[in-house]
Parts: sequence; C-alpha cells; structure tokens
Amino acid sequence: EYGELAKLYDAFMEEVDYPGWARIMLSLSGLEAGRLKILVLGCGTGNLTAEFLKEGHQVIALDISQEMLTEAEKKLRKYRSQLKLVCQDMREMEVGIGFDACFCGCDGFNYILEPKELLQVFKDCHKALRSEGSLVFDLSSLWKLENVLGNNCFREERSNCEIFWMNRFDPETRKVEMEITFLVPEETRADDVTLYRKFEEFLIQRAYTPDEISRMLLYEGFEDVRIFGSDGSGSPREKDERIFISCRKK
Repeated sequence: EYGELAKLYDAFMEEVDYPGWARIMLSLSGLEAGRLKILVLGCGTGNLTAEFLKEGHQVIALDISQEMLTEAEKKLRKYRSQLKLVCQDMREMEVGIGFDACFCGCDGFNYILEPKELLQVFKDCHKALRSEGSLVFDLSSLWKLENVLGNNCFREERSNCEIFWMNRFDPETRKVEMEITFLVPEETRADDVTLYRKFEEFLIQRAYTPDEISRMLLYEGFEDVRIFGSDGSGSPREKDERIFISCRKK
C-alpha cells in the first residue's frame, strides 16, 4: 500500500508525462468535450487526477493507500468543489453510478494479481458507468515485466533520494516481484558525512496479455474493445512497454 513511499512517489515518477497521459485517455474515451463525471482508480498522489480537474471535470478518485491520498489532498485542495477522494480498495469499490468515464493509469491493474479479482473490478466499473460510458486504462506489457524489469537490478538518483531495485520475474505466473530500497538524506555532519534513512517497499505486478484483457472485458459486458501501443495509437508493437485499452459500456 506504498506507506512511506507516498512522500517520495512524485520524485519516483518525475519523468512521467501526466498531461500527455491524460490527453491520451480522454481521446481514447471517445467522449465529446464538456464537463464529464470521471472515476479515477488507483489515483496515487493525484497527478493524473489533477489533469482532469484542470479541464473542469468532476472527479471521484480512489486509492487503497491513505498515505497516497494525504499527498493528493495537499496538491488538489484548490479543486475541492470538483473532487472527492475515497480511501478504498478498487477490488471492493462502492462509488455510485452514472460516470461518463472510468480511468486507471500507471499500471494500476497490473497490481491486481488474480484474474478473478480483475474480472470483479471490470464488473464494478461496468456498473459504475452510464450507458455508452467509457473505461480507459493502461497496463505495463508482458515484454516490460519480463525483459525490462525482469530479473534485473537498477539504481536511480533523484533530487531527494537514491533508489535501488532488485526484481524477480516468474514466467509461469507472469509476476514480477520488486524489492525497492530508498536512501533518503537526513543530515550532513560537520565532517561532510551525510547520514541517510533507509526504508524498503515490496511490490508485485502481474502481466496480462491483450487477448486475456479483451475476453475479460467482453465477458463483463463491455464492447468496442480496442488496444493500442505505448503512444495511444496503432496496434501494440512487440517491444512496447505499455499498452492502452479502451472500451464502452453497452
């Protein structure tokens, strides 16, 4: 549920083009311009949600992590009249009905590790949407989880921390386990020695194939299922690290 990572999450994701991400999702929704009622799943610290609010849309955004929502609330206070933040597990969501669109960005559904649970999420999204409403989301691809993250180690430097990743990928389950260590500078002593605080996060993602996702969405009553490559256009390419999926409620 991220916990301490919430305060460092924006630095962790500082290279993400959230405005571009929002444009892709709104475009793939196929909805006409105007004020929309939007549901955002796995909203994290609210960066993607902020883009929808800037366009004047009404948003309900939920996340399982209270720490993440605390960070989101800080940056989204000026949109208070347009926004409701909800601490809730998307696998058990109760958010009402009549939404024009439901969006889930940044691998949110990759964290749903069991197909039956993802089916339940799709069922609840279908229930929450109005007729002809759109569900749009992205997934980290099987290629990314197996070949980019895979059984690899990474070190990244950010303005306020250092990050070390150690990953393990299981080809049978298509799950990648990520052990992420953060070193946060706390104090620089008189002798120029910097003291760091260390904490760790353990995350798991599962890869789903486009065919699996299509079958699930159709089973739960969606139609016009479309799958796009990492830029939100055209069919996915073999080495695309991200895919976008759009569909409509019948």
